[in-house]
Amino acid sequence: MLNYSFFRYGIVGILSVLIDFLLLFFCFNIMGITQNISISIAFIISTIFNFTMHRNFTFKKKNNFKTQLVKYVLLISLSYMITILSIHYLVVIGFNLYFSKLLSVCFVYLYGYVFNKLFVFRGVK
Repeated sequence: MLNYSFFRYGIVGILSVLIDFLLLFFCFNIMGITQNISISIAFIISTIFNFTMHRNFTFKKKNNFKTQLVKYVLLISLSYMITILSIHYLVVIGFNLYFSKLLSVCFVYLYGYVFNKLFVFRGVK
């Protein structure tokens, strides 16, 4: 199961996290947008990048765009809820916003690969 797609998944994941963190920092610290709105903006933009890159680079599955998109949105919706709830809880108990985000990203990354490979982007090229 661990093959080149796992390596590519990691590369895309790192780029997505960088985009996510930079946007979170910009929205929250520079623009003064509230925490949850900043998290949401960063999450949505990095998610669009993530889907496009996983579809075309990681798993190279360019068929069934609509089906993949619907499945991806379902997976990301779950990821979004986990992200918001875990960050909120961790911040409430005293962790830094960015460290909380990092912990959340690590958890979402682990199950994300498996569900993307087996559910979202499975099938023929």
